[in-house]
Amino acid sequence: MLLFNAEFLREEFDLVDRKLNKIVNATATIKEVLFEKNTVVTSVYRDDPDSTHYYYRAVDLRSRDLTEKQCKKLEKIINQLFPYGKKPYQTMLYHNSGSGWHFHIQVRAEHDEEV
Repeated sequence: MLLFNAEFLREEFDLVDRKLNKIVNATATIKEVLFEKNTVVTSVYRDDPDSTHYYYRAVDLRSRDLTEKQCKKLEKIINQLFPYGKKPYQTMLYHNSGSGWHFHIQVRAEHDEEV
């Protein structure tokens, strides 16, 4: 099940890229089937033009309800199912960018050149 850390995130999520929406929902389904855990959206929009969040092409998801091994397994599955399509980028990152460990899911712009 896909849940939201705050109500405004649900409204922001309604604006995300269609492909991103599908990948996040697929992630929620896979996480529920494999680990019997819900998926919580913790961040959608950021006011930073250097971030994919700014363009509604990225979403952050909570990871603290999974072990590190489970997180890496989920990251591998999502990246195999939904390749980013431009090296060296990945669709799902399990990382700590300074605000704690979490999943970052991103898609590239439709007009972005393939590599």
